[in-house]
Amino acid sequence: GKGPSSGVALESLLKWGGKYRTLFSQPCKACGQLLAMDPARATLLPPVVRLLHNEATDLARASTLTPSSTAAYHLHCWKSSI
Repeated sequence: GKGPSSGVALESLLKWGGKYRTLFSQPCKACGQLLAMDPARATLLPPVVRLLHNEATDLARASTLTPSSTAAYHLHCWKSSI
């Protein structure tokens, strides 16, 4: 199949990785907390789920996204919202 070029794939990977710069400063979009007790692990965790959008269709918009404008979720908050 026809996939994205290696340049686009690398750019997407770097943008996705950049979303984690705010791992300990951006609260969860669902519960509003920075740290929350993860029921499965019985430990406090930051919102680790950062959604990766389809960069092929969102490429123009993706260049304007900043880490603070992308949603962050705790794993259990995200699972309960889908």
